[in-house]
Amino acid sequence: MTESDAILSLTLAEAIAKADAVIGMQVRIKDRNNALMEYKAIYGTPDGYKDVLAAGSGLQLSVVSANDIDLKWFGATGDGLTNDSAAIASAESFIENGNINISSGKYIGKMVSSKKFALGLTGQGENSTTIITPLNSDSAFSVSAGDEFRFVSIENVSFYQDGWDMMNQGTGVGVDLTAGITSVNYTLRNVSVNYFNIGIESSPNAFSNQWDNVRASFCNQSFRFVGSGQLINHTINNAYSSQPVVNGVFISGCKDFVFNAYNSGSSGAPHVNIAGGSFGIIFNSPNFEQDLGVIAANSECVRCQSNSESTFNYPTFASPASSDSTAYLFRVIETAVVYINNPKIISSDANIQHILVQDDAVVYLNDPKGVFDKSKITILGNGKLIIINSEANWSSSGSIASHPSGSPITTGLSTIPVDYQVEIDPSVSGDAIIAIQPQITQLGTGTLKIRYVNIATGAENFSSWPIRWRAR
Repeated sequence: MTESDAILSLTLAEAIAKADAVIGMQVRIKDRNNALMEYKAIYGTPDGYKDVLAAGSGLQLSVVSANDIDLKWFGATGDGLTNDSAAIASAESFIENGNINISSGKYIGKMVSSKKFALGLTGQGENSTTIITPLNSDSAFSVSAGDEFRFVSIENVSFYQDGWDMMNQGTGVGVDLTAGITSVNYTLRNVSVNYFNIGIESSPNAFSNQWDNVRASFCNQSFRFVGSGQLINHTINNAYSSQPVVNGVFISGCKDFVFNAYNSGSSGAPHVNIAGGSFGIIFNSPNFEQDLGVIAANSECVRCQSNSESTFNYPTFASPASSDSTAYLFRVIETAVVYINNPKIISSDANIQHILVQDDAVVYLNDPKGVFDKSKITILGNGKLIIINSEANWSSSGSIASHPSGSPITTGLSTIPVDYQVEIDPSVSGDAIIAIQPQITQLGTGTLKIRYVNIATGAENFSSWPIRWRAR
């Protein structure tokens, strides 16, 4: 609650005499003789102020910031029973561009940001401040068409749709930013959405935004990012998708997204679906957990498709299970390119398969511990799987791996500590899996010995592939 710098602090008589000084301003009344009296919002015409001020003595009139207000000043009860829609609408109408503070409680209504640069919300915590939207609402929080959502935040708030439960997902979107013309430098922090069709949906034109500790539970889709090349540069930290029906996160037409410690608990729905036009999508240390049920036949934990490029560093699959052998941890199809580094599986059942690569998709697998079983990898069509079984730091694009400094490379003459870079054109070979052996036949320029494996026959052989490499 922020007061301006003592713009107006008057006695009752002075306030009545100078009531026109507060036209259009948010004011509050407090009893100077009782510091514990709750503040109340007073706004309207000067005559309206006089009516209130004339009610008693010992009152003080003061101006507060029009960009930092409290929802209860406008008559919201937060008792979980009273419809607070009118109070919410009054607060939204009054505020210029700024933040609405929401005290602890359960508020029934929906919020719409209809200001040029949007409004933000600050509650008291996920379990303390809750917005409950009426049954079948289109959204709990939304941005009006043509407005912007920038330089603001939504923090410490939960959104629920009334009348739905974990077995029956509701309608609409918990936090809906799609109608805004652009979303820039906004923050979602300690926000949870529950029982909606979509938990949180981004604007199609958005960049340089950050989510921290965001949770979506019992929604058809937890998080949805759909753009056309203008949805870029997002950082999502510690997001949690709980029990989605369709998928945990859907990404299409996005660039340069980083998910750090993404956690997804599912009863069988895919955790991640990355569609066309998405590049530079990175998941660092994600945890994909099968909480209940099984992965459906011909389904997957992670689906990467169409024209997309994504990286999964240290992904963990906890308790994946399926009713048959047609479900995969990774399903990579069409023209998708996927980098998988250091995967981990905890308590998998015998049915679950590990990787499916088909069509013209390519998977680069760095699996030094041999977590993924060759017998559980399927390659169809022109799909390619390139395996590099060493600790490697992948670049953002291309089949380039860096061998760690100090690790010996055996040449025909001696063993020397040297770094190398390798670029391989997998179209040279028709074989499905290629493993790089650090054996260089000629220093400076030359070829690298390759061990390749034919999945169909299991036959192994060696060949020399053209490379470019350099010592560092």
